[in-house]
Amino acid sequence: MSTSANTPVVTGSSAVSRPAAAPSAGALKHFEHLLQFETDCWDVHHAISNARQDFVLLDVRGEELFTRGHIAGAVNLPHTRINADSLSVFSGASLFVAVSYTHLTLPTKRIV
Repeated sequence: MSTSANTPVVTGSSAVSRPAAAPSAGALKHFEHLLQFETDCWDVHHAISNARQDFVLLDVRGEELFTRGHIAGAVNLPHTRINADSLSVFSGASLFVAVSYTHLTLPTKRIV
């Protein structure tokens, strides 16, 4: 691929570009639905950094990985141990953001 005036010129077909892009209305509906269950890692960082954390940050990795390093203020609750009993120590109105680490990504999910 080469670029001309910051516009990429596609010279081949990749697994990324092979499927047709979703229509705008479909993409909007998809991401609106997705945001009911996920939040952006930057929004989590911003809330924590600005003392606006109004959620429980659950680090759902195993204890060993959590001990090696984690986000300040995170609570370790491995995903295999998430159940009604383990969540009962929190207020029934708590918003949980579950965090796991895969390579260089920080996916976050809202769970109830």
